[in-house]
Amino acid sequence: SLLLLSRYFNDMSKVIDDHQGIVIEFIGDAILSVFGSPMKNPDHPTACVKAALGMLSALDKINHWGLARGLPEIRIRCGVHTGHVMIGNMGFQSRMKYGVVGAE
Repeated sequence: SLLLLSRYFNDMSKVIDDHQGIVIEFIGDAILSVFGSPMKNPDHPTACVKAALGMLSALDKINHWGLARGLPEIRIRCGVHTGHVMIGNMGFQSRMKYGVVGAE
């Protein structure tokens, strides 16, 4: 349901924010986020892994909330990648977004 998806995006985005990550976009039910940009963080890989673990923990609260409302239980997977990227505003005049593209 949209109610469950909205709660999921809200709670997971907060976990990402709390670990100095930036949510780039929602892709279906997935969340694309980056760590270490635009503000530099030399420990961004650790922050990312801690955020992923925090998201798994937050999922228990979301599922408890949802089950009390008759909503289905959800499961997630977290992918962590590291490397050099190009990040910033990309696109063209009528369609611009802050995005990320692998540089390697």
